[in-house]
Amino acid sequence: MEFYGIQSVKIAREITGEISKISFLATAKELCTAFSMISKNKNIPNPFAAPGVLGSRLSNSKSILEEAGWTVSIRHKISRGQYRHLLEKKVDGDL
Repeated sequence: MEFYGIQSVKIAREITGEISKISFLATAKELCTAFSMISKNKNIPNPFAAPGVLGSRLSNSKSILEEAGWTVSIRHKISRGQYRHLLEKKVDGDL
């Protein structure tokens, strides 16, 4: 499954076929590109001008994201010299 250019690394399904958990492993650049695409589709300004800004904001907002039900692992993995961040969320029903 692809979500605005970011390939999900894991989608957990229950026996009923409903999605129960989704995980993304992405660089700040990939996340910034996804936000740009979303903001363009929704006709709203993108608050993240550059991947570095998004990476810093992700680090600073980790506790807020966790309160919203996300599990966030900053700099989870290094791939080809770039840090990849892991974001996971349990979902209720459809996405």
